[in-house]
Amino acid sequence: MGSSGKTVAALGVLVAACTAGAVVWTGTHPQRNAEATGPVRVRTATVTRTDLSDSRTLPGTLGFGRPHTLKGTGEGIVTRLPAPGTRAVRGKALYRVDDRPVPVLFGDTPLFRTLSKPGVRGHDVNVLADNLHALGYDTGPTVGSRGPTGEGEEFTPGLAAALKQWQSDTGQQPTGTLVPGRAVVLPGPVRVDTITAHLGDPADSDLLAYTATTKSVTVPVDATAMGTVKAGDKAAITLPDGRTVGGRVTALGRTVQGGSADDAVTPTGPATIDVTVVPTGRRTSRHWTRRRCRSGSTRPRARVCSRSR
Repeated sequence: MGSSGKTVAALGVLVAACTAGAVVWTGTHPQRNAEATGPVRVRTATVTRTDLSDSRTLPGTLGFGRPHTLKGTGEGIVTRLPAPGTRAVRGKALYRVDDRPVPVLFGDTPLFRTLSKPGVRGHDVNVLADNLHALGYDTGPTVGSRGPTGEGEEFTPGLAAALKQWQSDTGQQPTGTLVPGRAVVLPGPVRVDTITAHLGDPADSDLLAYTATTKSVTVPVDATAMGTVKAGDKAAITLPDGRTVGGRVTALGRTVQGGSADDAVTPTGPATIDVTVVPTGRRTSRHWTRRRCRSGSTRPRARVCSRSR
């Protein structure tokens, strides 16, 4: 990734110390005459409850997070692709197939069938209806049940009419039906990271890799220490110029990197899991800049210190 770089991160976690109470110990001194020894003097000390900070410095990567592959669907030939760094916008074309625009929809269900007959229900219909609503189109009364256990919204004549108007407004063929491959569903606003397809490739090829639109610090944490870090933990990010900005742990990876219990596999280092820390606050964005090191390279460096509560 052209926009990523190595960082140095210190990830610290608070652990509970002793509870309030008293510690009692005895102090004795050797006497020549044991029988003459007086009462043992007992001393007490009050221990207050405090937090101990366990901080470690770890290497991290400054960038836009882990890339995800976008695989195309449908038939046709790829005739135009976006440039790296392009941001996907709801309702706008991201690439072209057979010189026809393929607009972006936001949602969690891909388009897996043709939507043309009124009465069809499903979560793909939910995606279409949600996006048309967000784009300002009147889809008429909602029919059907939503939610994870529901059958999904119904493809109604009103929804078909709104779809046809949107297609006309965006340079698509206004059919009032939606065919897989004529639109692409993404999880939300994303940034194009790298292009994997070439012009002339089939439309159902791996087209590109995308990432989040906000920069973050990815810190590999020892897998055995993952119990001390959780999503939502506040973080303090110390920049190379000494300034500190706020941050928050937003994601814990699910894939263990490195390490191996198989003797036949050469160990690649200790087992780690990636922790993502995203800067918060308005003052953060202007600080995420590349700084020139003495060696002449431009590697951004930062220190990240998180606290769990």
